[in-house]
Amino acid sequence: MRKFWFATLLLTAVIACTTNDDPEFAIPTEGLFEVLTATPHPEPTSTPQPTSTAEPMPLEWVEVNDPPFQVHGIPDLLRLHNGRIAVFIDGQLATYDTAIDEWTLSNASSPRFWRVVESTVAGWLGLADGEMWYIDSASGATTEGPSLHSQEAIYWLMTLGDGRVYVSHGDREEFDEVFDPTTSRWEKVPSLWQEQAGWAFLERAIEIEENLFMGTIDPVIWMVNLESGELTEAREPQESRSFGQFLSLPDGRVLLFGGVVQDGFQTRPSEVVEVYDPAIDSWTDWQPASMIDANMVMSSGFVVEDGTVFLGTFVDIEDPSATQNFGLYDFEAQSWSMFPKPRQTMASGKVIVTDEKTLLLIEDNGVSPSAGSSAWITKLP
Repeated sequence: MRKFWFATLLLTAVIACTTNDDPEFAIPTEGLFEVLTATPHPEPTSTPQPTSTAEPMPLEWVEVNDPPFQVHGIPDLLRLHNGRIAVFIDGQLATYDTAIDEWTLSNASSPRFWRVVESTVAGWLGLADGEMWYIDSASGATTEGPSLHSQEAIYWLMTLGDGRVYVSHGDREEFDEVFDPTTSRWEKVPSLWQEQAGWAFLERAIEIEENLFMGTIDPVIWMVNLESGELTEAREPQESRSFGQFLSLPDGRVLLFGGVVQDGFQTRPSEVVEVYDPAIDSWTDWQPASMIDANMVMSSGFVVEDGTVFLGTFVDIEDPSATQNFGLYDFEAQSWSMFPKPRQTMASGKVIVTDEKTLLLIEDNGVSPSAGSSAWITKLP
């Protein structure tokens, strides 16, 4: 049953690979739910006729108009200031107006971004192939920005609290790069790869305080000071795991969940959700997770914008085909609301918060792209 669960989990999550050397087994580093960004768009060539969509009840999904493209691989999503959602996938760009359930497709090609990140100073930035673009979140337009010093692959990147963006080229270069939005320049900095072999393969990191990050060189967790370049082993969590995920909570603590545990020659999904308190440098069980059925394992999650609720993806290890695999945790009420995915056969997708109370889910049909894609909305309570 565990093997069946593990195979199912691979279908229900996004596999993030940033190196050419794939591991022996593929473990999801991003789950069904992730707030993404996207790039703005030129003038459209056609506009579908708007249609009316029934208002969904809280935590009940309503299908809306299908995207005007086949989603093969998870798209980048960005909420524009005018309320529309921009979607970038395979060099295509479309926008969705949630108010009238209308998709608009542009015939102009868009950059094939490797990642879209948000700088607290520069706003949305798209990176791909040694190039960077500014993304105007008001109009959706992209403007080419300064190029990186290296065209080599980006192994990982982090957005810093002061608005800068840190990029590592791994062992491909003797330097890393930092983008400073106040000067609009990329600056070379000493490579962390040279300081600690393997550090460049870090793909999961989270800021603890200014210039101090917690990250993993699986299965060990490290603290890195980007100012001094110092790398020290962090306090060990209660359960050592690989491919775990970090998430910042509104109170400043850090959640660690998901991933797998090595058990002899076998791997099993981690069923433990832990929280790190930087104020006292300690790991403890995250109590809200104990309120969920013991068979439900959390595979992804994010805190909804206003910081009042946490949205997570759950998989039932005893019944992987079960439809109840989303959970909404209210920090104030200290209670969960569980609700199903739109349909049982849905493999994976991406969710974005379109306003304070609405979620938009775009299905990924990477397993069978010829089947087309779907889009769904639901309301938060």
